[in-house]
Amino acid sequence: HDYEIRDAVLKIEVLKDSENSQIYREISALHALGDLSCVPTILFEGYTMGGTMALLTDFAGQPLESWISDNDNIDDYTIFQIILDLLSCLEKIHTRGYTHGDVAIRNVIQRNGHFYLIDFGLATLLQLLINPCQAIIRDYIYLCRIIGVIKFRKKMSLLELIDKLDGEFKSFVSIIENASRWKIINEEKWLERFGAEVKQFHERGHHLPRKALLDITEI
Repeated sequence: HDYEIRDAVLKIEVLKDSENSQIYREISALHALGDLSCVPTILFEGYTMGGTMALLTDFAGQPLESWISDNDNIDDYTIFQIILDLLSCLEKIHTRGYTHGDVAIRNVIQRNGHFYLIDFGLATLLQLLINPCQAIIRDYIYLCRIIGVIKFRKKMSLLELIDKLDGEFKSFVSIIENASRWKIINEEKWLERFGAEVKQFHERGHHLPRKALLDITEI
């Protein structure tokens, strides 16, 4: 068949262990999340002639790490847009009952002017987790750390980021840091409260003018 595929990503499992297969987990997650525009589409799933699992997806793009190398002076507005793109994706994934599980700069690509999370090999159905709230907040903690890697070129804790940042960046990291310390008595209420705070920040971020997001970091 001629699928007219110009750009695609092929993954082949190294070990033949279906119980611990990250590709198997990724396939399961992508099927469940497949109608989301921020999630890769499966073009092929199956086995190689050697019997190892293979996955072909349509999300080819420039890795964020190489994009950063190509762009020395990345202003706060651009970093904020990256975070908003990834935040939007996480919101949708969590709403659909999954955690990404591996939010890291190595798992972000730039594609058609926007930024996306890839590699769902550690994605997990929230209802299978003992503490789904902690899994969700962990995704956001690692999203915050991406800010530090882009802006300061190093991994930083939430408290270090709060100390260095100002404006909307500081506001976002503070929301996540505060939520990480909330007592989880009722999971449903925790998720509702946290979701409302993230959504409010997300909506506010999309309406801020570019000028308000430039040079918002304390020197």
